[in-house]
Amino acid sequence: MEFTIGCLSDPKDYANMETAIANYTHADDSFMVTKNLSCRHPGVVIAKTKDQLKYFQAEVLNLTTATPFIPRFLAIKPELLASITQEHLTTFSDILPCDSFKELCQKIVCRLQRTHAVKQCINQSKYSYFVHGISDAWQKTLFELTEAALFSSSPILITGANGTGKELAAQWINDVSLQVPPPSSSSTSTSAKTLTTVDCTGLSKELMGSELFGHAKGAFTGAHYNREGALDLANNGTLFLDEIGEMDTPLQAGLLRVLQEGTYKPVGSNTWKRSNFRLISATNRNLFEQQKTGQFRQDLYYRLSGWECKLPSLQERLADIVPLARLFIENATKKKITLDSCVESFLLTREYPGNIRELKHLCERIANRFVGGERITLADIPCSDLKDFFNPEHNQLLQLDNLVEMAVFSGINLKALQQRVNDTAKAVAIKHYDGNLKAAAKILGVHERTLQLHKARSKSDMASNNAC
Repeated sequence: MEFTIGCLSDPKDYANMETAIANYTHADDSFMVTKNLSCRHPGVVIAKTKDQLKYFQAEVLNLTTATPFIPRFLAIKPELLASITQEHLTTFSDILPCDSFKELCQKIVCRLQRTHAVKQCINQSKYSYFVHGISDAWQKTLFELTEAALFSSSPILITGANGTGKELAAQWINDVSLQVPPPSSSSTSTSAKTLTTVDCTGLSKELMGSELFGHAKGAFTGAHYNREGALDLANNGTLFLDEIGEMDTPLQAGLLRVLQEGTYKPVGSNTWKRSNFRLISATNRNLFEQQKTGQFRQDLYYRLSGWECKLPSLQERLADIVPLARLFIENATKKKITLDSCVESFLLTREYPGNIRELKHLCERIANRFVGGERITLADIPCSDLKDFFNPEHNQLLQLDNLVEMAVFSGINLKALQQRVNDTAKAVAIKHYDGNLKAAAKILGVHERTLQLHKARSKSDMASNNAC
């Protein structure tokens, strides 16, 4: 693995880092240290003053825009921690306050090994049911979920709108944490463990005891046999409480007691039982705000949210819409297909209040209408789904919104975005009027001289590119 370093104040920093990395890295890790920061490799920057903090924050931000999930660390002296801003926290993978190179390199090697383990897990083909997606928002979320599953046994709270895949995320955490031991673990077991799901929307006070704790024979009318509850079934596995935000307050108190003590009694039994499980909860509500207002128990909230992860909506995953649609249609038709450009436009300009679930249902309708061949066209889309697509005003506004959103969340700042739109509008107008600058200027509402300067600058840029 190549490792890059950026330092300003001390030329010895590079040599010291190279030596220290070699001393604190196993031979099979194969680190190669290079001097300049790279957009393709992990790296560390060493900042010793506030000015250097500002400099590296700007430099690394450009690299992060191009490759957001390559780890880059900021190493500083502890006394500079007070100068760290939110921008630093979002730009760098981690802030490493260290007094010595020995300490710094130990931390870096541990971080890189963890990153490698997470990516290795994500790339395993048997987990392809969940990892599909290329957008920055999804890649970041997937990394966080996998890291939590591999390196922590804490309860995990999954939040997000309806249809974002919370139940699938719970299955993913269960599979990863219980089938793939972290590198530090001596265990080599890969046996599958149980994911026990409890739908909290269907729990009433009368049913809660039996559903969670089970019951003994004769505990109540109709209890003709002993019944295991969810806590029995989840022992040595994972308990998933789906839509925990829907649970009534009295039921929250009963659940809290179990989570605190780890023991329970089945209904109608005098025998205490113990269950050892990993807890995953999911909700589409904002429990953090609800616990402030008393709508959700504060003590239970902090029991559930050892690690909280919010799944992005499909609107935040625009780059994933076409790949996901292709995957869903191929799964439904059992054959490889391509999507016509008009179909891709339709998918990208459509709204998805139901998120991935809605996209999947749409693709199933398309697959049912598909009569064969290798290409999906507009003819394969049900007419009821196409009703807004041919409305020019609706289509253009949605397309513009989506394009701007994709540009913003891909790292293009407002100034650069304005410049690109400005240049594109001029080029489109000039092309439309076959180079007639007067007509193009009139439609744009600018002076003809503005377009003359634009044309001259474009020729100059083209000449420079050809020379390179």
